[in-house]
Amino acid sequence: MKSKVQRTESISDLKSLFEKSQAMFLTNLVGVNSEATTSIRKKIRDAEGFVAVSKNTFFAKATEGTYCEDLFSQLKGPNAVAFCFGDPSAVAKIINDFGKDNELVKLKGGYAEKKKMSVAEIVQLANLPSKEVMLASVLATMLAPISSFARVLESIREQKEAGAQV
Repeated sequence: MKSKVQRTESISDLKSLFEKSQAMFLTNLVGVNSEATTSIRKKIRDAEGFVAVSKNTFFAKATEGTYCEDLFSQLKGPNAVAFCFGDPSAVAKIINDFGKDNELVKLKGGYAEKKKMSVAEIVQLANLPSKEVMLASVLATMLAPISSFARVLESIREQKEAGAQV
């Protein structure tokens, strides 16, 4: 049993996580063995995230007066929150994929950039390509006309050289 000071510190730590995170996803890790739990925590940590498992009352007190209070004020049963400090789609993808392999793990809702997200929206976010893949695609699209133009110029130069040799 935690002392009042320890409870206050836990709530303060959670409040700090809620304030600093770009996104958060409510889920549960109940019934998941410790090896799998450690694995998902590591993957989320590698994706610039953090998983917090705490009492529902701590989550509720940490979110009092914040934009996400409504999601956390009426929690029932065991819950965990995955906080994201980097690319939200990466953390959402990890949780979604983990849920596919482990039917006990379910997404329950979340927020991204202070906007409430339904489970369907989080799944949609999880199915997006990674930030790096999207940037590479945009870059390739932007470079395509330039490289085509360069090939046309090279072709013209080759034709002129071939014509000059004949």
